[in-house]
Amino acid sequence: MKKLIVMWARLTEPSAALPPPERRQARFLSALLLFFLLAGLLLQSAAIALSSPSVRNELLAAGAGTAIVFLFLFVLSRTAYYHIAAILSTYALTALILITALDPSSQPLLLANLVIPLLLGSVLLSLRAASVLAAATLTVLTLAMIGAGDPLAFLGPLSFYALTAGMLLLSAYQQRRVQAEQEAVLRESETRFRTLSEKALVGVYIVQDSLFRYVNPALAELFRYSQDEIVDRLSPVDLTAPQDRRLVAENIRVRLAGEAETAHYYLRGLRKDGTQFECEVLGRSTDYHGRPAIIGTLIDITERKQAQEAEEEQRALLEALREIATVLNSTLDLDQVLERILENVGRVVPHDGANIMLVDGNAVHVVRCQGHYETLGTVDDVMKLTFCIEDVANFRSMARTGRPYLVEHTNRDPQWQHIPETAWIRSYVGAPISRGGEVIGFLNLDSLHPNFFTAAHGERLLALADQVAIALKNARLYQELESYNEALEQAVTTRTVELRRTTEQVGVILTNSPDAVILLHTDGSVRTANPAFYEMFGYQEHEVLGRPLPPLVSPEAGERMFEALYSVLQRGKRTRLEIPAQRQDGATFDADVALAPVMDDGVVRGGVCSLRDISRLKEVDRMKDAFVSNVSHELRTPITSLRLYHDLLARNPHKSGVYLQRQEREIGRLNTIIEDLLRLSRLDRGQLDVSLEPVSLNELVEEYVLDRRPLAAEQGLTLLWKPWPEPLNVRADRGLLEQVVGIMLTNAFNYTEPASSVTVSTAPARRDDRDWATCAVCDSGPGIRPQELPHLFDRFFRGALARDSGTPGTGLGLSIAREIVERHAGFIEVTNRDGGQMGAVFTAWIPAEGEDGEQAWVEERRVEQ
Repeated sequence: MKKLIVMWARLTEPSAALPPPERRQARFLSALLLFFLLAGLLLQSAAIALSSPSVRNELLAAGAGTAIVFLFLFVLSRTAYYHIAAILSTYALTALILITALDPSSQPLLLANLVIPLLLGSVLLSLRAASVLAAATLTVLTLAMIGAGDPLAFLGPLSFYALTAGMLLLSAYQQRRVQAEQEAVLRESETRFRTLSEKALVGVYIVQDSLFRYVNPALAELFRYSQDEIVDRLSPVDLTAPQDRRLVAENIRVRLAGEAETAHYYLRGLRKDGTQFECEVLGRSTDYHGRPAIIGTLIDITERKQAQEAEEEQRALLEALREIATVLNSTLDLDQVLERILENVGRVVPHDGANIMLVDGNAVHVVRCQGHYETLGTVDDVMKLTFCIEDVANFRSMARTGRPYLVEHTNRDPQWQHIPETAWIRSYVGAPISRGGEVIGFLNLDSLHPNFFTAAHGERLLALADQVAIALKNARLYQELESYNEALEQAVTTRTVELRRTTEQVGVILTNSPDAVILLHTDGSVRTANPAFYEMFGYQEHEVLGRPLPPLVSPEAGERMFEALYSVLQRGKRTRLEIPAQRQDGATFDADVALAPVMDDGVVRGGVCSLRDISRLKEVDRMKDAFVSNVSHELRTPITSLRLYHDLLARNPHKSGVYLQRQEREIGRLNTIIEDLLRLSRLDRGQLDVSLEPVSLNELVEEYVLDRRPLAAEQGLTLLWKPWPEPLNVRADRGLLEQVVGIMLTNAFNYTEPASSVTVSTAPARRDDRDWATCAVCDSGPGIRPQELPHLFDRFFRGALARDSGTPGTGLGLSIAREIVERHAGFIEVTNRDGGQMGAVFTAWIPAEGEDGEQAWVEERRVEQ
């Protein structure tokens, strides 16, 4: 059976050059002609087999002629000239029935079969061609009735054909009229889509059969092609970098196969000139000309990704420097400091070999090296090297300028000094170790590869060298104090002063640090804490110092905190975690906790605990997640409705008018949601200009009320206007203030039953020692539930009444109104009348225009917002 269906589909497949609507008609005609041909052959064969030998030749000739005619028409129907086959088929079938029915030996009732070709003509032919066919047939029947011996025998078939022809032609006329209206709507939708796509700032495309069927100018410009060079010529894979082509091909496959409806992914685009750039792709499967396709957008995110990478790189660098500084300053032993410098420098700049040199007078010598020096076994030879600073270009430059020094290729730098111990070095970067403006050493990094280091590496190394200078300074001070305690008492005194200054600096840093910092003994008791700790957690000094660490985290996180403290104080391992912290009063907040050991001679002497309040960051994440969830929910409902009506339209085309009208309403809802979101986005980013000018509040509101009275009347409402008898002047943006009034009125109309009233009024007011002008909108609806009042101006919030009644809206209007009023240094509030039994009152408060000081206050409030 499947093979027969496939064979039938192949035999009736029309020319691919025809557009989809004509292809459907051509396929129907081919199937019909093939059915007539096969049925006629079977019936004629049966008639020949059952007839007498005397009439077989006549039947055979008639059947062959008819088969040849229908075979020719069938072949013609599968070409681009199928409409000719349609005309010939309909007229030939009519002629065949007339010839058969008008034969004297035939029954006049056979003439009723003439409605069959007319029915086919009403489907396949134009209305004019079908009308000509009906008129010609009626003419022939009329003449046959006049010339017949028994005219009454033809009266019944003639009347039946006339009535049926009229009904068929009227039905065909109505169907074509509906079809024309549908095509006009579709053309209008296509025009809107094309206009939106052509003006879009992001790339828009349609992919079908692995080729681009449409791209907008923005996408063509992104890839440095013209639209004609892409459409029907290139596939998405052709515009993708080789390393991402498999990803793109797989995403296209799963959507066209129906395994996934949407896709959101990132790739590297390939321009016409061979350059690559970062792209973000959002696509959705759809139907295009009746076949599966993909529609989507493509955005160039190269700059955004570069900025993100730079930010992440800078954050990682700062974090590494902070941790390295903690490690370096956890010991005062010079050998350990040097060892830890070389162990951690790779976290800042990658390299193959590293060494530290210290200045002694005019000379500099290596004090520690590692990396490829150890691999080659030249550590001892390198440790013996001594250079005169003025004789070596890189040391001379760093000593004079205090800046890093970079050699991209040692074999091409005429100033590079070649010696056997460093013959393997192909690129070099170094940074001076300065203390108080004096260079005390150099931090040098080497690579086996030319052009390995960059200027950015030099800046990183210089930042690390500053930390190294502090650690070396502390270590050398400690070493000198140990070595010359008795003999150099004056030097010890001087160094002690310097240490005191350093300690004071550290104390100032701790005192002014916004993070809570606690120094711990090895037993976990508190040694000291900075002011930020007491302010953050609400403890007093006598409640903390010398006592075990109080419960700084919530009970459920206590075990994690205990394990982290044990790891730091007993094992000397640094730890970082995010846990809920707990103040003395029991209030909790999200905290970033960093724990590090204080080491001395490899032994843990205590610990440092730093706590940072990250509640705002967590709240931002939660708000972002909630916003994305709300937007997704609000967009999903109209999209689901659009998909449902699209499916119903495909199944029931005769109801297309109803379904298209409902789709239009859902598209309007989507457009409203998107416009509200864009307006909120502009408000949030401060991109909405507020141009203040003197405005009469009474005149503005009165104009809006008069404009909305016809709309209120259509809904069976009475719109009352009660202005303040005296002028009310404010400084405001007239257009934005009209939006606020419109939102409040729309809200009132939606929740007021017909035959009720909505009242708009203005009045002056005095509040918080300020003069205000107010605009109130009072409805006669059911009011607002008390538990919903605090959330009424939240984005996407819709009360239970709105959800249950199906009242249209997105839950964004009141949020937009509040944002606009606040941009005018005012506020908006809502109250219930008579406990909610008489409706709700929305009031917008705008600063009244007064003295210069009053307007200065308004401008100051706007700047703060």
